[in-house]
Amino acid sequence: MGLKCSDCGVSLSHRYYEKDGRLFCKKHYWARFGGMCQGCLEHITKGLVMVKVMRCLEHPNVLKFIGVLYKDKRLNFITEYIPGGTLRRVIKGMDGSVVVADFGLARLVTDEARDLRKDRRKRYTVIIGRVSADPDYLPRSMDFGLNVCAFLDRFCPPNCPPGFFPSAVLCCDLDPEKRPTFSQLQLWLDSLLRHLTLQLPLSSHLEQLEQSFWETYQRGESTLHSHPEITE
Repeated sequence: MGLKCSDCGVSLSHRYYEKDGRLFCKKHYWARFGGMCQGCLEHITKGLVMVKVMRCLEHPNVLKFIGVLYKDKRLNFITEYIPGGTLRRVIKGMDGSVVVADFGLARLVTDEARDLRKDRRKRYTVIIGRVSADPDYLPRSMDFGLNVCAFLDRFCPPNCPPGFFPSAVLCCDLDPEKRPTFSQLQLWLDSLLRHLTLQLPLSSHLEQLEQSFWETYQRGESTLHSHPEITE
């Protein structure tokens, strides 16, 4: 059973509104409360900030920002159109190397890596956990970030290594200033590895992170209905 609106009972996907622990579809939320929720307002504000940044960008490898279209209570970004065909034809130079920041590029790299895997002994990636990215299953907050309490109840087992889940949550923070650097994250993971293999104590930073996390979050605080975990 999926999520349903508290008023009309319609099935909800990833677009729903939450108020006082109850879920509503867009129509009945606006009819009951008469406006946008705080999450929507924050999302629009962040979108306007993105517009200001895009106006300042001018680079041959970056789509040029043209303007914003407001229609049907939605903000739509208008950018340049690239009539270049597939990604393989668009990407040129740099020996075919790209920084993967797009699902399409990620799929492109994955396809090529699969062809090269037979010729290399070293593994490209190690999957340490798998959670469906379907918004009906991956719990999100009203600002489209990670709903930590719901994720904790659904996917994090009680025997999860100390400091691991708090580190992952910090990496998912929408504020880039709060996310750890790669070098800092490596230190934390090295400390966790020594703790698990050699029974050495965790580093002071990782202990503080673990303590502050459980002072903020507790299991069973999620107000959303649980979905069964998907395994592949």
